[in-house]
Amino acid sequence: MKTSRVIHVALLLGLLGTVTASAQYTGSYQTNSLNNSTNNWAGDYVIGTGPWAHDVLIIQNAGVLSNASGYAGYTGSSNNTALITGAGSVWANSADLTVGYLSAGNLLTIANSGSVSSASGWIGTMAPAATPSSSPVLAPSGATATT
Repeated sequence: MKTSRVIHVALLLGLLGTVTASAQYTGSYQTNSLNNSTNNWAGDYVIGTGPWAHDVLIIQNAGVLSNASGYAGYTGSSNNTALITGAGSVWANSADLTVGYLSAGNLLTIANSGSVSSASGWIGTMAPAATPSSSPVLAPSGATATT
């Protein structure tokens, strides 16, 4: 029974053409970890959206995440974290990477030869006037960040 459902979904997706996905957390206190695996998203990757989101992305042990635009903290969320750590661990954004889009207190940490790339990078994009953005990007020795 499960096989026929998979086939029907595959046929439906084939008829619809390319379907893009947007990864994001709808709740709070969620963690997504890529550990020695590759994940290719066709759409944007959002860590934390909305005022109650406090989420974490961990890419480690040669894990790879590729997507269009990436966001660590989106529209009022705070205390979201992206940690890219270890040789071969990569967060590859084909478009923008934003740490703190309309939000403050978000963190991107690149450690132990981890790597992050994007076409352009933003810190505290369009932060509310009453709340100055304090979203830091950390790239210690042995790490790379390319925009």
